[in-house]
Amino acid sequence: METFDYFGCTYSINEDKETVSLIDATQAKGKFCIPSQVEYNGKSYLVTGLQKRVEDVYEWIEDRRRKEGGFYKKTEKKTTAGPFAIFYTTKEGLCNGYYMNNDDITSVIIPDSVKNLCERAFFCCENLEEIHLPKSITKIPGLCFCACKHLKRIELHEGITEIEEKAFIRCLSLTEIAIPSTVKTIGCDVFLRCNALKQITIPSTVEAIRRGAFQGCSALTEITIPSSVKTIDDNAFGDCPPGVDPFKCGLEVVNILNDEGAVIIHPNAFTDRVKINYIGKKKAANTSTPKAAKAKNSVNGVTINLEKLIQAALADGVVTDKERAILIKKVREAGGDVDEFEMLLDARIYESQKKSQPKEVPVKTNDKKTQPQKIEGGNSDFKKSASIKEYFIGILPDGKVVVKKNGEECENAMAALRAIAEAEGFALDPKWLTRQAGNNLVNFLNGKK
Repeated sequence: METFDYFGCTYSINEDKETVSLIDATQAKGKFCIPSQVEYNGKSYLVTGLQKRVEDVYEWIEDRRRKEGGFYKKTEKKTTAGPFAIFYTTKEGLCNGYYMNNDDITSVIIPDSVKNLCERAFFCCENLEEIHLPKSITKIPGLCFCACKHLKRIELHEGITEIEEKAFIRCLSLTEIAIPSTVKTIGCDVFLRCNALKQITIPSTVEAIRRGAFQGCSALTEITIPSSVKTIDDNAFGDCPPGVDPFKCGLEVVNILNDEGAVIIHPNAFTDRVKINYIGKKKAANTSTPKAAKAKNSVNGVTINLEKLIQAALADGVVTDKERAILIKKVREAGGDVDEFEMLLDARIYESQKKSQPKEVPVKTNDKKTQPQKIEGGNSDFKKSASIKEYFIGILPDGKVVVKKNGEECENAMAALRAIAEAEGFALDPKWLTRQAGNNLVNFLNGKK
């Protein structure tokens, strides 16, 4: 690999003999502009990539290890960059290794001639505050800006299609970011522990938010998730594990621009502190009317007309799936909270059945004597049920679905049903309500036995 120096930086000539890659900029300070062309021996070369020599990476790792008391472990092979990555050269001449490793630069301008960034390109550039990415960049590689503690802003332009795992992990000064509409997935741990991030714009093209994407973002209090999102993975908006970092996710309100059931939300996607608002097409038409104005004529979405419908549905002591669907439709039209209403309705059903059913049911025996059979709330109370791994799903006589995990009842039954269905390969119809989803899933699980 032939190398040469140009204005204090070192470049290597690529295999095509027409382009070069920047391999050493450790002497750069302050605002650093990468040139689009350099000259060597009377010939001009186009700068197309960023890479790092293996020996320089090893020396840098050793230096950081000495300064930071062994944070980067010494390795037997000089081609291994500490505990994070194996160093290798790709066909394009880029490397999976460290590039800048420079605490002195505060800003970087990358020319349009550069087509690719390497993984960990700006790893631990702790004083880097801003960077200009050219339109030619279509992917933000993994750990690209990891631990850039003073990075305050970065513009992700339209045309970027991938933001890989941990791309902005521990960017502690990043306050806002807009995801381009050309991105479909927000990868695992992309903004993990970005504890200053207050505003995030998710476009209507994103379909999935992966594990840990916004975990530990303590300044983020509210977010709107577009209707295009179909999956939100575990800990996407969770707290960091105890003992790892003190960062907790500050999220309090999540506005999902879709109907409940249309999004697969894994059980631990959000913390227990989060209030989720489903704003589907029907409810969206009512968002212009403040809830305070409606409160005069309704409680938890229960209007006078709706109360009459509830009483009619409870006349026979059982609320069918069709009746429940009609009631929920009315609640949404009134701008009420569906979750609160379902809790209220289940309580009304319970009270109605409690009044109409005796506490003890006589059971005949062979000697013509009777003995009481008590209902104690165990699994025997369910008219049908299914167990799978750590989960238990039971359907009560009134149709209510109870989901237990390791013996503890799940607060969000629908979210638990979605997780079970996905694990078992059963497709839940987004239009199904909790009762219909629970019934069909129990039938499916029992049919597999």
